[in-house]
Amino acid sequence: HGYELQITPLQMLAFYNAVANNGIYMTPRLVKSVVDNHKVLKQFHPKSRKEKIASEKSIAALQEMMKDVITKGTGANIYTDEYEIAGKTGTAAYNYVDQGTKGYNASFAGFFPADNPRYSIIVVAYGLTGKKYYGSQVAAPIFRKIADRLMVLDGGLTQDYANTGNKALPRSSRGYGGDFQELFHELSHQKIRYPTWANLEGEGIKITSRKAMLSNNKVPNVKGLGLRDAVYVLENIGMRVEVHGAGKVYKQSKRPGSSLKRENIEIYLN
Repeated sequence: HGYELQITPLQMLAFYNAVANNGIYMTPRLVKSVVDNHKVLKQFHPKSRKEKIASEKSIAALQEMMKDVITKGTGANIYTDEYEIAGKTGTAAYNYVDQGTKGYNASFAGFFPADNPRYSIIVVAYGLTGKKYYGSQVAAPIFRKIADRLMVLDGGLTQDYANTGNKALPRSSRGYGGDFQELFHELSHQKIRYPTWANLEGEGIKITSRKAMLSNNKVPNVKGLGLRDAVYVLENIGMRVEVHGAGKVYKQSKRPGSSLKRENIEIYLN
């Protein structure tokens, strides 16, 4: 029957989130607020449906079944005694009839801590072939890694628990200083001031910052910037931006420092 249905991962997550929320369905919200120059122009508040998606008895049964998936079911490989996870593994085949192009999508949806949920997450891995394609094998371990790190940020786990073994910070990062300031304040609860555009260099577990030179009368060097920052810098000086890829800029079509002309520029991200 499941192969007759088509829904998005976000729709599926909204359902599991309602189970975690004792039956109260929350409408997915992608944007919290619209801000212009630190001024909030519009806010989007959480919305819920008046009626619960099921009876209290049914919701309680679902919650227990999802806990059992982790303690004695297909999700037992991500069990931890540090906090309780509830969830459900999923494995779906596509091109089911044509064995030559048959493949799989693996998923895991759940919430944690199960006794007092604060987060619900869905992980979907597409286009899997070979012998490793089940939700428990592929999606569930990714879910667990994300959950561990969120619990560390929430103070529920120590940093060592979710440490992957690499204690070195990224070697370098460029971007808007306000973002760095907010990030490091969240992580260390220290207020550190950064230049408007900052270039951060990491060395082991130490990090230093210096001003990133972005010229307004010449083609700026946007290499190392994320998409949002790169587009902001280039469009503010009148250039029309064409984007290729995702991640951070590693190449640009106009040479940094060349004469500025109000023209198109292509940026490539990896």
